[in-house]
Amino acid sequence: MPNPPRRRTTQPGPGERAARTIALRAARTLAATIRTECDAIDAATTDPTVRAATARIRAALDQPAV
Repeated sequence: MPNPPRRRTTQPGPGERAARTIALRAARTLAATIRTECDAIDAATTDPTVRAATARIRAALDQPAV
């Protein structure tokens, strides 16, 4: 009979912390880039539908990750 998976009882190792830090930085950079693009789109249009869409994108970026 195979052994059941073990529960993690220790803190994450340095490699895992580094990977999380790198992923978090990449996510922040991507979000900043998307916000910049939304700003450019808003500056280039007066269409309220487009502006509402960019507002929804910004609001989604501000939501915490699940």
